[in-house]
Amino acid sequence: MHLTADLRSAFRSLAKRPATTALVVLILALGIGANTAMFSIVNAVLLRPLPFERPSELAMVWLDNRVEGWHRDITSYPNFLDWRQNQSFEALAGYRPLAVALTSGGEPIEVQAATVTANFFSTLGVPPARGRGFTAEEEQEGKDQVVVLSHRLWKGRFGGDPGLVGRAIELGGESHTVVGIAPPSLDFPAGTEVWAPLAPDEGTRSARGSLWLYVVGRLRPGVTLAAAQVEMTGIAERLEREYPQLNRELGINLVPLQKDLVGEVRPALLVLLAAVFAVLLIACANLANLLLARAGEREQEFALRSALGAGRRRLLTQLLWESLVLAGLGGLGGVLLAAWASPLLLAWGARELPRLPAGGLDLPVLLFTLGVSLATGIAFGLAPGLHLARARLGSSLKEAGRGAQGGRKAARLRRVLVAAEVALAMVLLVGAGLLVRSLGNLGRVDMGLAAEGRLTFRLQLPPTTYPTRVEVRRFYEELLARLETLPGVRSAGAASAVLIGRLPSATNVTIEGIAPQGALDQRSVALDAVSPRLFEVAGMPLVRGRAFDATDGPEVAPVAIVNEAMVRQFWKGQDALGRRFKYGSATSQDPWRTVIGVVADTRRSGADQEVMPATFLPLAQVPRRSMMVVVHAEGDPMALAPAIQKEVWSLDETLPVSSIATLQKLLDDRLGPRRFQVLLLGLFASLALVLAVVGIYGVVSYLVELQAGEIGVRMALGAGAERIAKMVVRQVLALVGPGLALGLAGGLLLSRFLRSFLFGISALDPATFAAVALLLATVAIAAGLLPARRAARLDPVEVLRKG
Repeated sequence: MHLTADLRSAFRSLAKRPATTALVVLILALGIGANTAMFSIVNAVLLRPLPFERPSELAMVWLDNRVEGWHRDITSYPNFLDWRQNQSFEALAGYRPLAVALTSGGEPIEVQAATVTANFFSTLGVPPARGRGFTAEEEQEGKDQVVVLSHRLWKGRFGGDPGLVGRAIELGGESHTVVGIAPPSLDFPAGTEVWAPLAPDEGTRSARGSLWLYVVGRLRPGVTLAAAQVEMTGIAERLEREYPQLNRELGINLVPLQKDLVGEVRPALLVLLAAVFAVLLIACANLANLLLARAGEREQEFALRSALGAGRRRLLTQLLWESLVLAGLGGLGGVLLAAWASPLLLAWGARELPRLPAGGLDLPVLLFTLGVSLATGIAFGLAPGLHLARARLGSSLKEAGRGAQGGRKAARLRRVLVAAEVALAMVLLVGAGLLVRSLGNLGRVDMGLAAEGRLTFRLQLPPTTYPTRVEVRRFYEELLARLETLPGVRSAGAASAVLIGRLPSATNVTIEGIAPQGALDQRSVALDAVSPRLFEVAGMPLVRGRAFDATDGPEVAPVAIVNEAMVRQFWKGQDALGRRFKYGSATSQDPWRTVIGVVADTRRSGADQEVMPATFLPLAQVPRRSMMVVVHAEGDPMALAPAIQKEVWSLDETLPVSSIATLQKLLDDRLGPRRFQVLLLGLFASLALVLAVVGIYGVVSYLVELQAGEIGVRMALGAGAERIAKMVVRQVLALVGPGLALGLAGGLLLSRFLRSFLFGISALDPATFAAVALLLATVAIAAGLLPARRAARLDPVEVLRKG
């Protein structure tokens, strides 16, 4: 009975003040909507369980490469076999991602594939939805050429043909029998469309120094990750003793699979979630201010109702219901806002964040919104409720008509709320400012490449069609020659590795005449096979010696070009021309290679990463089937894509031309995750600034109204409009001053968490702190100008008459 009456009374009360109600709902919708949209991302990336059986038991098993400083490195096949001899894991499965050409079902395309051990699907706990997985014989011998297709590829490329299992398709120029279709939930490794048996050759089985294998494991029931880490560390120490040349400083690092998949984005997402929660707190402070103003206006009403017999508990209950109704309406508006914003955020972050779904809001997100709405309704309803509970309602009734608007205590509370708003806004703006400046610093780093006008694409020649090194070399030589004859093409080159990537192909080296001086001399160097004009095409300046030319063929002594970082590390800055090195240890069968040139460093691993020593070999001496082709265009490089594809297919119509993009886009994509973080934090900081301005304006207007009598007296005694305006501005500064001080302290605290996200700027950068403080002070003064001008125009006679 009371519930229905309270709800009717709440709706009637809110309907009497439609403008205030609409403003409250809008502010609340902004705060809740932003939190809901952000939580939808956090839930999808960090909280949603992996679609595997008992996902908490799964862990990535990484090689802890302490020499390189890579604590999540891939391992060798012999190490993998030794790792399997443990008591902590129920199973360890190995896999290796790769790309392969698919020619069945349409025009040639490149698909992501993975060769996996036979127990891969059972280890994950996700058997194929149709057909079967692989057998141990297929893993070891690769017989019968069998594959499992992803559900996405089966549906998209083959129309969901139920008879595809058991039929053959063309992959990499060879016939493979489809033995299974994976369930829709399986996307591991990420983006994989085809799984095939691992089947390593004899050389790979015994090459302990060849690191290429990823390992995932399932813990035995009841075994903790910490206990497994202790056992696996012992295995690594044993292998280091048994193989000191190849396993020195190589440990084992266990990482929960879910944590490993989200990688480095977890801290950034938690910072963003805290930021958007701060926006909600600012919204709540604004709402509390608005409701305090309403409470001041309603003191007379509640005094009358109290005199008629309504108890304080009854009055507080009604206020709480009004707050909950407002929260419900704001929550509904927030859901609508989040439903619109979430797909946009998902689209922006799809390439930057792992595990993002295609859809928007789901049940956990809606439950989160419901909880936030209820908590917010109760929280911002407490302030006016407690104010009225402490008010002397009998005195309010006697003072009817005097314009009592909540008194000095309410004014002090409103000042505190605004100070909190300003402090939170400053913290967010400081964080956004630091990240924006850091992103700008990254964007200005010279990557060592000329990206403008360059188009890149990847080709992978199948071994069945191009079985010999001679055929591979001839194909690329003819292709590059043809590309350079196309209208709009200045030059063309090719490299065996992506010019921009975190982990380029690498191996260790032995330097002739220089004995290893320690662990640093065993660090890997990047290895690329390149065409003669690659350095010219990619804008990589040659600082000493010469580039490759047509004379550097297979019939002459092996030669190489190195970068400046390799000269600094191995030859201590001395002249490297004419020096020799070989890949592998001093006893390896690799030939000695003579350095004929030194090329400038490129930051291929990223602008914020250390330059890696790199070696380049002539493509004619070490042909590679998989190559990245770079074309220097005279105009828009993407306009050349159709002509380039036509030239490739004129040589081999079965080859897919994949990953077509400008070199500038590759560079920009390296900053994608940081740009996404800056975008969101900047958006939240801007929203916080707007809400803080609304709060400052509301409080200043309220203070001017509360001081109307004092202003009238001052003006009657001769104070001019300018003096009154200055008085109001001083009050604004007094209002935001404590907030700025608190915001400074909060910004200093936040900077401790932002250090790992920054580049080229101190987390305590004084210019950023000063600029944000100045911005907030300026905006606060601007927000107070309108009430100040209004106060300066008051008629003192009218003010004194009303007072």
